[in-house]
Amino acid sequence: MATRWGICGAGKISNDFTVAMKTLPPGNHKIVAVAARILQHAEEFARKHDIPKAYGSYAELAQDLDIDIIYLGILHTQHLRAGLLFLNAKRNVLCEKPFAMNSGEVKQLINAARENNVFLMEGIWSRCFPVHVEVCRLLSENTVGEVKMVKAYFGSPQLHIPRSVERELGGGALLDIGVYCLQFALMVYRGERPQSVHATGVLLETGVDESMVVVLKFSRNRMAICGFSIAVAMPNDATICGTKGTIRVPSPMWCPTHLVVNGQESQYPLPEPSMPLHFTNSTGLRYEAEEARQCLLKAAQIIDMATKWGICTAGKISHDFTVALRTLPPEDHQVVAVAARDLDRAQEFAKTHNIPRAYGSYEELANDPEIDVVYVGTIHPRHLPVCQLFMNARKNVLCEKPFAMNAGEVKKLSASARQNDVFLMEAVWSRFFPASREISRALSQGELGEVKVVRAEFGYHLLHVPRAVEKELGGGALLDIGVYCLQFVLMVFCGEKPLSIQASGFCLDTGVDEAMEITLTFSGNRMAVCICSIAVQLPNEAVITGTKGTIRIPEHMWCPTSLVVNGKVTEYPVPPATLPLNFLNSTGLRYEAEEVRQCLLKGLKESSRMSLADSVLLAEVMDEARRQIQLLVVCTSALKTDTREGEHIEKNYGNVECRGCHGGRRGVGWAGDGCGGAGVGVFLHGLSSSGHRDDAHGVGVAGTRAPSSQDDDHVSLLEEASGLACRSRNKHGEDAAVQVALAGRLPVTRDGDDGGAGPVPGDQLLGSSHFVSCSYLPVCVRTPHGYLRAITGEHFAEIGPAELHSCLTCYYQSCSDPYLPVLVSTMMALAQHFKEDSTAPMAAASEGSRV
Repeated sequence: MATRWGICGAGKISNDFTVAMKTLPPGNHKIVAVAARILQHAEEFARKHDIPKAYGSYAELAQDLDIDIIYLGILHTQHLRAGLLFLNAKRNVLCEKPFAMNSGEVKQLINAARENNVFLMEGIWSRCFPVHVEVCRLLSENTVGEVKMVKAYFGSPQLHIPRSVERELGGGALLDIGVYCLQFALMVYRGERPQSVHATGVLLETGVDESMVVVLKFSRNRMAICGFSIAVAMPNDATICGTKGTIRVPSPMWCPTHLVVNGQESQYPLPEPSMPLHFTNSTGLRYEAEEARQCLLKAAQIIDMATKWGICTAGKISHDFTVALRTLPPEDHQVVAVAARDLDRAQEFAKTHNIPRAYGSYEELANDPEIDVVYVGTIHPRHLPVCQLFMNARKNVLCEKPFAMNAGEVKKLSASARQNDVFLMEAVWSRFFPASREISRALSQGELGEVKVVRAEFGYHLLHVPRAVEKELGGGALLDIGVYCLQFVLMVFCGEKPLSIQASGFCLDTGVDEAMEITLTFSGNRMAVCICSIAVQLPNEAVITGTKGTIRIPEHMWCPTSLVVNGKVTEYPVPPATLPLNFLNSTGLRYEAEEVRQCLLKGLKESSRMSLADSVLLAEVMDEARRQIQLLVVCTSALKTDTREGEHIEKNYGNVECRGCHGGRRGVGWAGDGCGGAGVGVFLHGLSSSGHRDDAHGVGVAGTRAPSSQDDDHVSLLEEASGLACRSRNKHGEDAAVQVALAGRLPVTRDGDDGGAGPVPGDQLLGSSHFVSCSYLPVCVRTPHGYLRAITGEHFAEIGPAELHSCLTCYYQSCSDPYLPVLVSTMMALAQHFKEDSTAPMAAASEGSRV
């Protein structure tokens, strides 16, 4: 079927374009209408070119349902207004160069095309000429080596032409003819943004440029020189100089029919016109017309076909995603294959969902040529290798949240997608719900004024779910559900990087976070607070507060079906499911699936609503929050030690690093043992180590020390730590001594000859083997109020911040170990915080107290 054209404008360039169209097969291209602002001009044009319909306004042309695409051949001062008219009427558009009067107008046109899902192209006809197509092929094959210099010149005496010299008509050398030189240089350098642009020229009295020279500098010491003038004739050629040869495009370089490669000339003749032309080689306009047709045909082929999905894993979320796809039109989405590491599970899943193919390995799914996009529903510790497998097989990927285990892995995924030129998106389904899109619309239109505070909470009872609590499965409140709160905040603040991130919380004894609170600050005195927990049910709401109003998601903020905007409630129900679901509102997964389809139809490699940059920022914020929590909270899974006689040991337990050694060495790290003469242990809110035998001592809030006996039965085992409460036992289960070095007035018993008891000054305690003989030691550190409390049996001690800081300073200055100063300086900073804020009332400490 022929592509049906509408012609906007009855001027000279529209005449030449129409003549050029007649050199193409009539079965491929057909002009069905023309429009001009004066009906008589349109009718004359229609009679001349045998066009069936003529309109006296552009609006009538926009409403003609017989038209597939419109050629916009009017003055570029009118391109924006007319272009928006046609694009908003869902019309495909080929617009004459230059696209518009400035980059701002160009961006408006591009945004309108994307919003209306229509084709749009600037009519840079030069790029579609066979000569320029051949130039691109030669460059891709490295025929002239690395290109170091590009030169392009275009000069034509046009001072007598009003369109070229009058400001109101968009005149000037640059907009009229210089655009050809610049586009040639950018084509050669494959659209790379120049590092610098230097221009010099002269102006006419009318306020437009008469002549200009533009020098562009690119990376790797490459450059381009463009010269153009509407006052004089120039060579009008272009030259590409590489390390292995030269390509020259002889005059006319903007519509070339000759090419010289390393001295060898080739010709590319144009067809003869059936009618007189106004401009040189104008039948070459046929090439851009055919390019537009091919693009439309390709898009039509894609639209006529459903997006074919492959499902990676046969778990609960994959089940729900597949059910959600069934709520979409079958002509748009089809699931054609599923893969699991267990073939039986894949076959059972395929039977449940009526999927034609089941695979027992992910590699088989990656090699299935029928699949357009793969949904990855594995646990997130497996996201990086699995997604890379599919992307290396040139498969588009929608990967469940969180994207990966840290920002480094997210960046690797993004790089892999770009390297393989495939689509990739993190499945943050929340962003694609209609309620979330309405939030973005309301914020963009300023309905809340300036947003000052955002709050988001998500808490659910998940302690019984292995996926949520096991470190090896990527568990923890933040990665599992807290990610929804953070992504909401970053969505509201349009992907802005926070100025500061402050996190607090505590861990389970499996080594993952049970609950967390994160405070983010942004520019303009704006802030956000996120709270997440896998231990308790929270309100699970999100609130955006601005200077003019409030938006609230009253419940299920991660999959919202209702929205309260300035008191007005709107419901956004999700469609019913055809099979039972594992998770709340899971048919809402349909929205992210449709986003993927629309991106693929448009040829996009990422979604603007959840871009790869958005995913990197989200991961970076989570990394920083986890880093802070691991520094401030005791995780009992971290309390692992390794000591061997006469050798230095280094081990890594996930994010926990342990170092330990014998023979007077020190143990340093999250958890370590320093065993043997003068061993030193350091403990700071989860940085726990022990030193024992012969004058061993612990430094920090709490450390452990085994009795000084040489009997192997008295090996210290740190059996449990909950918050900052520690119990130390030997291997027979008997209570062992716990040493405390909390500088100041702390009752201790002396482990010496006299066996007496009494308060020991902190600076003496650090250099001695004094320790508290008690079976249980809860310690509470209240950082916001600047106080520490320690309860030892019935004794109570209030620790002075100044004394603590003095004690730590003394130890820091005497420390020779290369690792310990780092930990001690951190403790000093904490003590300094207490010193600066020590007026607030203390909270009572209790067994199992947490930060």
